[in-house]
Amino acid sequence: MRSINPGNGLRLLTLTLVLCLGSVSKGQLSSISEGRLSISGPEGGGSIGAFGFSDGAYYNITLEREISILKGESPGFMYIVDSSSGKRQFSFLCVIEHSFQGSEDDIFLSHMQTRNSEGVVSQWFQIKGVICRLNYLMNAHPQKKTAENLTFGLRAVDLKKGRVFYIDLRKSPVQITQLGLQLPKSHDSLKDFDQIRKEIQNWQNNGNLTQHGKSFLFEAGPVAAQKPREAEMDQ
Repeated sequence: MRSINPGNGLRLLTLTLVLCLGSVSKGQLSSISEGRLSISGPEGGGSIGAFGFSDGAYYNITLEREISILKGESPGFMYIVDSSSGKRQFSFLCVIEHSFQGSEDDIFLSHMQTRNSEGVVSQWFQIKGVICRLNYLMNAHPQKKTAENLTFGLRAVDLKKGRVFYIDLRKSPVQITQLGLQLPKSHDSLKDFDQIRKEIQNWQNNGNLTQHGKSFLFEAGPVAAQKPREAEMDQ
């Protein structure tokens, strides 16, 4: 069973529910969380939800984010679960090799928000000066053809080619490898967390995380060396 000690970790929990009535949803709520730790590391998650009508169609957004980057435990991970359609499923999983040792200079910044029928999740890491950031956008509107978009800095990825990303955050520039590994079925928040941890261990034991995949180097663009403000997190 998952156990979190508030004194040794960081539990970030945000639950946002937006009720939008009328022809077009106007609601937009956002949350931003930052962890600066000196002992164990960030472990926790958050969620956002929204539903409404747009162009005569009903939509629902329900996204959950979980992260675990702990001192002395590498790799860590971060994942998104989407249950907007009523069926829980993992949107993607990042397996993160890191060198986090509890420095107060290391930063973990998360931002989640809804924008009409869109859900946005942004994650920003800085460990020993090595930076990586990602932005995930999904559109729950039933008439939208492009439902998902995931970018790492300036690089957009095609999720049809794999939803598991092996990230080496131990040196700069960060190398990211997209893998076609099969994600497990999502059950509930507590079971998912333990299940992902076990799945990563199995992949490690079988050498799956170092198998051939599509690799690229992280490029953040002009804000690479800057700590993002809340307004920048979804850009």
